[in-house]
Amino acid sequence: MKKIIVASFFAGLLFACNTPTKKTEATETKELPVPDEMITLKLQEKLKGQYDNVWDVAEGFDAVLKDGKWGFVDTSGKLVIPLQFESPSQFRHGFATVKKDGKMGIIDKTGKLLVDFLYDYIGDYNDGLFSARDLKSKYGFIDSANNVIIPFEYDEVNISWFSGGIAILQKGNKYGAVDKTNKTVVPFEYDELGITDGFAKGYVVGKKGNKTLLVDKTGQLVNLANIELYEKIQPIENNLLVVKEKASGKEGIIDLTGKVIIPLKYNSVSNFYKGYAIVESDSGRYLLAEDGKTVFEQTPFLNLQILKENLFYGNTTKDEIMYLFDITGKHVVEEGFGSIIPMAENMLLVKRDGKAWYINYKGEKIADLPE
Repeated sequence: MKKIIVASFFAGLLFACNTPTKKTEATETKELPVPDEMITLKLQEKLKGQYDNVWDVAEGFDAVLKDGKWGFVDTSGKLVIPLQFESPSQFRHGFATVKKDGKMGIIDKTGKLLVDFLYDYIGDYNDGLFSARDLKSKYGFIDSANNVIIPFEYDEVNISWFSGGIAILQKGNKYGAVDKTNKTVVPFEYDELGITDGFAKGYVVGKKGNKTLLVDKTGQLVNLANIELYEKIQPIENNLLVVKEKASGKEGIIDLTGKVIIPLKYNSVSNFYKGYAIVESDSGRYLLAEDGKTVFEQTPFLNLQILKENLFYGNTTKDEIMYLFDITGKHVVEEGFGSIIPMAENMLLVKRDGKAWYINYKGEKIADLPE
């Protein structure tokens, strides 16, 4: 099947951004969002020759490198946090981890040092905390004021953050999980403990020896029938599991008793969203309703995304043009687009013929892309 190079959308936007823009009421009264990828491309073009490296924009800041030192510029290209760090992370929730003299600390968007350079490692901010490794190579969790919330007594942090109020950790050669009071909620007796989403969906997959087990967030085992038949078990919403069968290599959905809800006959199955899952077969992607009925199976898509209950976008395996369409396949806008990017509720950024503009879910133009 044909592949679409998404990056070409953003390269094309550079041209579009330099074309005259007709002012509308929407552009005068409301600041329109612009994709970070496009801002990054513009900054890299603007700052070419000034810095040795210009990273990707995140939360309005971009890390830049010159003569071996990193700092941060804003989206206009102005240096706002001086070049002083050995390495940075992107800003996330208003914080960035940075390294100086081989140790890591945390800064805010003013460049203020919130956590001094004390740690060998600091993970991403999530759920109010950062995972960290101290000088004794033990892991724990700190907050943005360097208060130790979870003591440094663990040998590994499995997913580097709290998920569903629980963090999966390693003590010795065994895995378990604790809550934010450091209370053990899953005993440290597993050789492996699932890491994909942690306990975000309420369950993880663990292993004791060669035995696969499904564990809930209280540490209780779920008696999942025929669990040994699956090479993949991924908890999703509504106490359902996406599983891949070892024998066939095909995916489907089962409940916690092992009852098959969606037959195991697909190459991949997504979580349900707005009443549908996106499934992929050898012929392409189409929709699967919660009752097992398929939509668009006869005309599958190369790319397919769900916007809301009765609105979708994508392109077929025979056509690279992207369309907005309803559940019957009727196009909301008859003419298609080179790319479609959701920007906000009821707002899409679209591109066609080297030009880009915003439309609502009805296909009506909101404004041109701002310069």
